[in-house]
Amino acid sequence: MSDQHFKAASWSMSIKIMSLVGTAILLAIALFVCYTFPEEAPSYIPKLITVLCLGTWFSCILSIVKGFDIENGEVVVHRPLWKNRIPFSSGAKAFQKKMPTALRLLGNGGLFSGSGWFWNKEIGVFHVFITDPNKCVWVQTPKKTIIISPEDPEGFIKAFTVHSMIR
Repeated sequence: MSDQHFKAASWSMSIKIMSLVGTAILLAIALFVCYTFPEEAPSYIPKLITVLCLGTWFSCILSIVKGFDIENGEVVVHRPLWKNRIPFSSGAKAFQKKMPTALRLLGNGGLFSGSGWFWNKEIGVFHVFITDPNKCVWVQTPKKTIIISPEDPEGFIKAFTVHSMIR
């Protein structure tokens, strides 16, 4: 059971545009390849391209960030089919700060959410689960940094501070 639940921030305009444009591009490529690929080419190539495009789109749908819980010494990130659990200890802190410029190592840069592993010179490797880059909350533990975007950043920070003091 959750001690505290926070909805993910509404999609920012950049996430909305990226999702619309990305969906249109992936579906257009899949349809184009299915109907216009040269007949002399091996038949598996258009099927492979279509599966890759639709698989990418579907995996991004499944990685949508829906909300966050603070429970039992963990920040729990809710996704449609699973949850990411990030443990924290009494040394953890949460604060609001702008999303840093970073290199995406693995993940999704804006198709339905921004999520994955990123790298920045000052922070090193960090994990991102955002739907609005203007509502970023950083959660720093001794072992890792995550960046999330709850609908109520100030409320999340207050609740996190209380929970981290209890730990």
